[in-house]
Amino acid sequence: VGDPILRRWLAARILGSEPAVPEFAQGRPPYLDPDVWLTQSSLAGSNGVPLPPLRADPPSNSLEILLPGSRIKIKTGDEQKLFDKSWDDIEISLAVHRFSWLPLAGSNVDPGWVDAMWRAWSSRHGKEFNGWAWHPYTAAERVINILDFGRRMGLPGDAADTRRLLSAHGQIILRNLEYNGDHYTSNHLSNNGRGLFLLGLTLGIEAFADIGGKILIEEASRIFAPSGILREGSSHYHLLLTRNYASAWLAAEAHGRPEASPLKTISGTALRAASAFSLSGGLPLIGDISPDCPPEFLTCLLPNNDITAGW
Repeated sequence: VGDPILRRWLAARILGSEPAVPEFAQGRPPYLDPDVWLTQSSLAGSNGVPLPPLRADPPSNSLEILLPGSRIKIKTGDEQKLFDKSWDDIEISLAVHRFSWLPLAGSNVDPGWVDAMWRAWSSRHGKEFNGWAWHPYTAAERVINILDFGRRMGLPGDAADTRRLLSAHGQIILRNLEYNGDHYTSNHLSNNGRGLFLLGLTLGIEAFADIGGKILIEEASRIFAPSGILREGSSHYHLLLTRNYASAWLAAEAHGRPEASPLKTISGTALRAASAFSLSGGLPLIGDISPDCPPEFLTCLLPNNDITAGW
């Protein structure tokens, strides 16, 4: 009652001059076939990328990881404490569950630490699929980061258990797609699709790849304007979403997928639009800054920047 904006809006709704939000099915984008919600028996993967088990010695030195707004050091034997710790900032907690420090470390990370951290996370959160650790955006980021590492170095943890747990990520994402109608669906849904797409391609689960590719392509028009610029009005998020689509496009090309052509078009248009941010003073930080990674991690996407740095 004390909010004049809300009072005006409610009055308009009562008088019929402010339309109600169109009805929608939570978590069910209208462009997906209603029969896509899968059962366990339909998720047997085949013809995926060979992922050998990780061969790594236990870590002997401390590990320093980059989290949103902070850099922390972990001593050997303390990896479980990282996932049990209560953080003041929810974004730090989410970054821990996403293993967001892993791509930032690049080739400098000790494989033994990745194995120890994955085993610690799996023992704590790998059986009950609920809470912030299994939020669909977080699950998508984690599965992408672990699979990227697995392709380069081998799967951490027990290889068979890890594959089963990664497959479970796809089921959790699919059951909890972040579709909230045309009014309130953000870029998270496209990242749900990216997680499903890359997971499906890597483990050979065609259903995940098909659904994820469909989501990515359909959501591009919600995320980007026809010019290729991100509708959110954020330079950092523009590069982040461009990276997301470029990674999906490259994976589609590598696997000979039909999504490769439209994903290439989407990525190329977004990359051309990003050239507006290539200024002599560096990347202009306009709008929101994503906690997913530092802006400089993505400047490789801009013209006249070092393409060997960052992503």
